[in-house]
Amino acid sequence: MNAADAEAIVIAAQRPEMRFVEPRTEEQQARAVLLFRSRERLVHHRTELVNALRAALYEYGHAVPQGIGQLNGIEAIVEAPDSDLPELVREECLNLLEPISEKTSRINARTKKAKNWLRRTRRAVCRRCLGSAH
Repeated sequence: MNAADAEAIVIAAQRPEMRFVEPRTEEQQARAVLLFRSRERLVHHRTELVNALRAALYEYGHAVPQGIGQLNGIEAIVEAPDSDLPELVREECLNLLEPISEKTSRINARTKKAKNWLRRTRRAVCRRCLGSAH
């Protein structure tokens, strides 16, 4: 036993009210990495696309605030029949809106999966804690 282990045992003995949980399994950890990291990459890529879209619109005098919540306003500018955007720019903006929409759907699906996974994991941990407390 090294000094760190001994210190951990002393701390645990001083705090009997603490509950200890089992570490995640390798599969649980892999799933967490897959869900959360892949979602993070999708959000990052979607942000790049939205920023490119905002930059294109800014070139033509449309200053759109940051944030994914501005997407409806961006779509309104691009799809407006009386828009001052040249047709090529409008086409490019529509081409950017497609992958943004697709990534948003994938992000929402991953978010839902992650929340469900977290809920199941927490329930399992709570059952183990309650089972060991009785």
